[in-house]
Amino acid sequence: MITPIVIAGGSGTRLWPHSRKSFPKQFINIVGKESLLQQTLQRLTNRDLFKPPLIICNERHRFLVRHQCEEIGIKDPVIIIEPEGKNTAAAISSGVLYEQKLDSDFIVLSSDHFIDNQEKFIKTVTDALKAISSDIFVFGVKPRSNNPNYGYIQTRKEKGGVFSVESFIEKPESKLASKLIQDPSFFWNSGIFMFNGKTFIREMSLHNRDILDLVENSLKKATSDIGFLRLDKEEFSKIEDISFDYALLEKTSNIKMVQLQSKWNDLGTWESIYEVSEKDSNGNVISGDVILDQTSNCFISSEEKLLVSIGIDNLNVINTPDVTLISTRNIGKKNLENVLRVLKESNRIESEFNRKVHRPWGSFETLVRSDYFQVKKLSINPRSKLSLQMHNFRSEHWVVVKGTAIVTKGEKKLTLKTGDSVFIPKLVKHSVENKTKDNLEIIETQSGAYLGEDDITRYEDIYGRIENK
Repeated sequence: MITPIVIAGGSGTRLWPHSRKSFPKQFINIVGKESLLQQTLQRLTNRDLFKPPLIICNERHRFLVRHQCEEIGIKDPVIIIEPEGKNTAAAISSGVLYEQKLDSDFIVLSSDHFIDNQEKFIKTVTDALKAISSDIFVFGVKPRSNNPNYGYIQTRKEKGGVFSVESFIEKPESKLASKLIQDPSFFWNSGIFMFNGKTFIREMSLHNRDILDLVENSLKKATSDIGFLRLDKEEFSKIEDISFDYALLEKTSNIKMVQLQSKWNDLGTWESIYEVSEKDSNGNVISGDVILDQTSNCFISSEEKLLVSIGIDNLNVINTPDVTLISTRNIGKKNLENVLRVLKESNRIESEFNRKVHRPWGSFETLVRSDYFQVKKLSINPRSKLSLQMHNFRSEHWVVVKGTAIVTKGEKKLTLKTGDSVFIPKLVKHSVENKTKDNLEIIETQSGAYLGEDDITRYEDIYGRIENK
């Protein structure tokens, strides 16, 4: 059986504005009914072939990962928290060393890739498994374009569908990529890897022993935190920030490739989302409440409100509750990075947060915002509770619009049902709990001289967030 390692980090910049730092693309239902993370995990449900997956993520997204696992029936997943992002060499090493059974076979997948055919994916996995021996296998994809955002692998065909790897070319310029795709020996590097644990340890020991040692130390000092495994921060901080490709693949001679037969895409641009999505007769990809007239070859998405387009071609029109992006369809990674840099320099929250912000207990959505008051809708999951907290600069007024709330206000305990309300002055400790099996919804009106999320002092918190953040 194969142990899957699923890498679930991400900065949330590549598919902005749908994707944000607080809610990157692996958590979005952007291609299909489930999120990309959920689709990745469902690819690994064959218990005759795969063990339960190990998921590597960061502090910010740990509860999102757990919640999305629970939504698709994965109980008590193993979630390993990295104290900081150190790229894929450290993440993969963490998964392998955690497993401890180093005679196990492993498969490494990103949580945000598109694979369209499960049967062909499984066939590629079993082909690699038969030939795995003492080599590291990379899954290659036949190029469909001169995409400069992918790494390229030069190969030589052997027998049984296995290729030897001659060299790697990391993200070549378009001119060189155009030449490479004409050569049948070149493939895209999908970032999916398979290997035996002993092979991994042997090769990493030869080429990057420091990473292994520091990850091992971080695991030895790791702590269990309400169901998560938290790697030791001090040891992990010493690890080099380097990809698995640079740390090992481009150094080892024990590497092979198998071709992934199913359609694959890393969904790193809006153009790649357009490519894999279903189109209408005029070449448009449509999502949400949209009416088109004389519109062709466009990607058009609208959340919550009607969007009408007339007489446009070859554009992205992406409408979210707080941001509208209009661009040519081939917008590049650097274009979005420039916009996000300007937003950050201007202290605009749109670079980091959606209007809907996820929390361990559920989510809140900002409905109205001004300098001195704002209105939010709190959605509190069943059996969940906000921290016992206090605000220095703002007061809050809560109205229950759905469900039953158990409210702590100072020394008092109140039970509020639909239509009931309570006022929480500043400097008063308070909390709210949903003890039922149904969602609880509250409209919260904040007022005061400062309304920032950092105006919070926590006294008790079942999610381990006592530090002021």
